[in-house]
Amino acid sequence: MDLAPRQLRWVKWREDSYSSASILNIDVDTRRAYVHYINQDKRLDAWVPFSAIGDVVDEGAASPASGAEDRVASPQAAMDAQSVSTEGPDQGVRNVDKVLFGRYEIHTWYRSPYPAELVRHGGVPYLHVCPLCFKYTTDGELLRKHVLACPKRHDLPGKKVYEKGHLSIYEVDGDVEKLYCQNLCLFAKLFLDHKTIYYDVSGFLFYVLVNNNQSGSSTPEYCAYFSKEKVSWDNNNLACIITFPPHQRHGYGRMLISFSYALSRLEDVRGGPERPLSDLGYRGYINYWTGTVAAVLLKTNEDEQTDTTIEEISEATGIREEEVLEAMTQMGLNNWAKKDGAVVVNANDIKSWIRENNIKTDSMIDEDCMIIEEG
Repeated sequence: MDLAPRQLRWVKWREDSYSSASILNIDVDTRRAYVHYINQDKRLDAWVPFSAIGDVVDEGAASPASGAEDRVASPQAAMDAQSVSTEGPDQGVRNVDKVLFGRYEIHTWYRSPYPAELVRHGGVPYLHVCPLCFKYTTDGELLRKHVLACPKRHDLPGKKVYEKGHLSIYEVDGDVEKLYCQNLCLFAKLFLDHKTIYYDVSGFLFYVLVNNNQSGSSTPEYCAYFSKEKVSWDNNNLACIITFPPHQRHGYGRMLISFSYALSRLEDVRGGPERPLSDLGYRGYINYWTGTVAAVLLKTNEDEQTDTTIEEISEATGIREEEVLEAMTQMGLNNWAKKDGAVVVNANDIKSWIRENNIKTDSMIDEDCMIIEEG
């Protein structure tokens, strides 16, 4: 079979279905190819045997399998196929299959630039990562011994800036805890498609969410974090955010977004996330923006009307004015915004929209529980 990187081929998708896929990497010894299925999330990229790979895709051609899903290649798909695997033979290939992180075994989603001498060509089936300091090894016994003596066991990095119940947030300076932050970024990249900061962490602060009361665990567990530039000329209050897979669907992402805006309000800055946002990131933010703006608009007068301005909403929430407008557009309220910035809405309309879209309006952050040093 005359395979080549960046070829667009028909590849077996599910049972008898085929999808157009781009060849990212070829392993002749094991007769496998690493492919990206066109129009699918990169986390579905996989090694497939040569026997699952069909002919080269011709533009507009139908799948070779009867009853196959409609995944016909387009000119844009062909361009996408040409855009991958341009920086070496392993570029884009997931290099760790699973990571053992404390009591969790996690399937990874994306490639992370761990050292080549550790993660060899073709990847490794398992990477053992310390759940306390994020140091890594392929030797499970070596990591077990390290965890028992890990200096971070009783000395979490950084300073505590928030605590309520069993949840705490620590602020970690990338210049002070450089190795910890580098290891944290490498681990996070296994679950983030677009991320560029791995080793140059000195210009960033990291806000790490810790659960001090995880069932079945005798030590605190890291659940999520976001990073933030120390100096941002665009007033970005967040550069990167992730909730680790075992802790997703608990509202931790929304909690950290709330915290980033609480910091902005303390600094008297109207901030927002660094752009562009991933599709997943945008969904998280639009839910936060709409819920927060809705909460402000629900503060009504005696006639159940809210009379305010975009500027006042921005000042009250810390959300940039353009993103307040983005939220209102999402809510179908863009026609209520007059040219002078005035906004007049009916509270019952807002309440109906919240119910229909299952939007949360609470911030999840109790600002009385923030531990911020003066000056």
